[in-house]
Amino acid sequence: MRIASLSATVLAVAILTTSCLKDNVILYREITMATVTAPNQFLTDAGLTYNVVQKDIDDDFSDFGRVLIYCNILKETASNEFDVELLALIKPLNKDAVLTSTLTKPDDGLGNDPVAITSAWVSGGYLNMSIAVLALDETKDHFINLEFDDTAPQDTLRFTLRHEDNVSDELNVISEDSALGAAYVTFPVEKLLPEGVTTMPIKLSWTWDKEYCVKDALKL
Repeated sequence: MRIASLSATVLAVAILTTSCLKDNVILYREITMATVTAPNQFLTDAGLTYNVVQKDIDDDFSDFGRVLIYCNILKETASNEFDVELLALIKPLNKDAVLTSTLTKPDDGLGNDPVAITSAWVSGGYLNMSIAVLALDETKDHFINLEFDDTAPQDTLRFTLRHEDNVSDELNVISEDSALGAAYVTFPVEKLLPEGVTTMPIKLSWTWDKEYCVKDALKL
């Protein structure tokens, strides 16, 4: 995943365009995670079907799978089904978590370079995050992984966000002048629950500016 190039795409889309179609009656505006189920159709994590009848983007997103969408809700056409105007769309990194039990420590290849979780939420059985990294070298690929500690007690889902930026440690210095790249990531985590368990606290950790950070207010 190339993050250095995303500050011009993800963040430009995150400060999203507004509709200029003044004839529309807009019920409300929404940002939500969803899955592409058909051309110009989404199923949101809340179980709602959104049919795109107008859009401000030209990209073909029919094979994107899981996406983050920003749209105007125009009207309800059936129970839990709506016509929408699609304003913008982001395809996040979507991958499975890596099990701690499969890794060879300490050099497991996942990296420990700076990464910041700027927001995190759970929906649709996924752990979703917006993240920031140092944009140090646009020619280098960044790799993001979520490590799940399956060796810990099974009372909490414990995750660590890992980052490898493929530059020397001497360059990984954070200052007021540091340029940042940004991205959205989403990981299916519901399947990691023990058998018979439907909900569990989540502990999420990461490393930024050589500090170990923890967020533990989430729950699946």
